[in-house]
Amino acid sequence: MLNIEWSEPRKTTLKKRFTLYTDICELAAWRYFVFVVVIFCMELAAGIMGYLYRGKIDDILQDELLIGLRDQKRRTAWNNVQNTYECCGVHNYTNWHNVYSKVNPSEIPDSCCGFENCGTSGGIASWRDGCYEKAVLWLKDNFVLIGVVGVVIGLLQIILMIVAMVLIFMIRRSKQYI
Repeated sequence: MLNIEWSEPRKTTLKKRFTLYTDICELAAWRYFVFVVVIFCMELAAGIMGYLYRGKIDDILQDELLIGLRDQKRRTAWNNVQNTYECCGVHNYTNWHNVYSKVNPSEIPDSCCGFENCGTSGGIASWRDGCYEKAVLWLKDNFVLIGVVGVVIGLLQIILMIVAMVLIFMIRRSKQYI
């Protein structure tokens, strides 16, 4: 076996480098831990606020969706939603009146009825259900799945916080043996 004797200055230099390295690793682990804790607390606060203000969120969301109908930048998103869920407007096709076309006030997007040039006929061929009701129904149908995903993400974050603390503990422990 090769036995290397290090000179005292060399040992001191290696000790300083190792200490610096472990200090940097410990600082990074602390930063990571704090980052995960902050995100976890923000998610928890958002969940609590959502639960406390769930009645007001419903009204605000409907109002914002109605405002979103008027935004030209959101038309592609609205078309995708209406095609996918076979719905029209927030509550029904009349939400598009005086919004989609200034020339023909009763015109609606073609995505409200699923075939080409059907929007010019107004609401005759449109889907009757509003997209808001369809979204609420989808949320109710998938409520358990959404809850399970939220709990799994929360548990994963708690595990990551524990792993970060174990890492910090191991780094501090390794400093004792220098």
